[in-house]
Amino acid sequence: MILKNYTPHVCKVYDHACENVIMEIEPEGVQVRVQEDVQPYQLDYDIGVPVVLKGYGEIEGLPEPNDSTYLIVSILVLQAGRDHRPDLLAPDTGPDSVVRDEKGNILGVRRFQI
Repeated sequence: MILKNYTPHVCKVYDHACENVIMEIEPEGVQVRVQEDVQPYQLDYDIGVPVVLKGYGEIEGLPEPNDSTYLIVSILVLQAGRDHRPDLLAPDTGPDSVVRDEKGNILGVRRFQI
């Protein structure tokens, strides 16, 4: 199985103990975008800040699916393509997976999400 990284960052995967990088996937260098549909939205009460309702459409910049390849993408791209792109994975930056340095910066993850 091949993993290709369509995020702008090196994807580092750590072991379960968060001590060793077991995989590093360099970015493909391709910008992936999701088309947005943005509509003004009126809340029941004015909060003093504009609110919009967003919908997501087509994903631009990804290659066609390939049975032997998984594509690492942002969580937004994953959510937009979840129903029709089974080849998409996103780094799991939730508290049970993310690896951070002493300043709180993300160093990597221990797993992917679908």
